[in-house]
Amino acid sequence: MVSTILPYELSETLRLKKSQYCRFADTHDWDGFASLMLPSLTATFTDPDGTIATENGVRYEFNTRDEFVAFFRAAFETQQTVHIVGPGELTRLSEDEISAIWGVVYHAASHGVTGGWTGTGGGHYHEIWRLVEGKWMMASLRMVRGFWKVSQLEGAHKEVV
Repeated sequence: MVSTILPYELSETLRLKKSQYCRFADTHDWDGFASLMLPSLTATFTDPDGTIATENGVRYEFNTRDEFVAFFRAAFETQQTVHIVGPGELTRLSEDEISAIWGVVYHAASHGVTGGWTGTGGGHYHEIWRLVEGKWMMASLRMVRGFWKVSQLEGAHKEVV
């Protein structure tokens, strides 16, 4: 029987990869972002009741890594973000598959010249990581959003230092 508790080195490998996921998204390093995921990645973002999150007519449901990355590359073009994740609940499902649940808080802001918005949200990422050719890769992601609060900014764009 396989122990569900991960060895320290493996836990730290997954924590590093999740931290990179956040940093790559926040710095718009889309090649780095994509490098963490299997091409067959499936990803959904849900509201607390389990329904697929929908904003401005867009359903947050993606059937491939390329679809997922392309959406966020375009969406983050006019945004600045920071994602902060906790240490995660990591459980071995098999020799080559791990379940990870990460608490997350994220801050986002649009950066237009005539104002915009800021928002703070949080929830939990539920992921499956799979060992493929010696590398741990994200196979699936479901982000369950606990909250998302947006404030509209008025007037000219102001840099926050």
